[in-house]
Amino acid sequence: MPKTTFKILEEADVPVPELVEDPRNANRHNAENLAAIEASLKAFGQPERLVTRKSDRVVFSGNGRLTCMRKLGWKTARIQFVQGTDQQCRAYALAANQTTRLSKFDPTELFNQLEEIHQADLTGLFDATGFSLEDLEDMRHLHDEEMNKIASKGMPAGEGGNLAVCPKCHNEFRIGGTK
Repeated sequence: MPKTTFKILEEADVPVPELVEDPRNANRHNAENLAAIEASLKAFGQPERLVTRKSDRVVFSGNGRLTCMRKLGWKTARIQFVQGTDQQCRAYALAANQTTRLSKFDPTELFNQLEEIHQADLTGLFDATGFSLEDLEDMRHLHDEEMNKIASKGMPAGEGGNLAVCPKCHNEFRIGGTK
């Protein structure tokens, strides 16, 4: 079998009904995830193109967004057409999802940014982040609790700060310290 190179071909706006959700998509979108995607599409539109094989219009990256676009009644979607074997397209789809999962938020910066967005009371923007007010409250409580522990022990946070674990997402992060 000849080796085909995965190629990015062209960008286009394509009618949503012409696009095919990947029937073998390994990434599952639950109701909470789809609600977050929908809120994001409502607030920001579609800054990222769906990645679609030109030959059959199967979407390999952006199936959750496509599902929400259909629900929201979108007429067209912004597409990045690619050419590649089925294996190359599947490998790209897996990489696109897994590389995101391998990253972690800087919890202090995450807390600070969510707090700023919430305090600014920008209509719909907080909801579009995919975080809930309960998430923010959990972060605020953890942040305050850890800072009180540090203060009560008279411990300087030091360059690296003190390790804390978020009770909701179980991410480890440092509170205090200097950058």
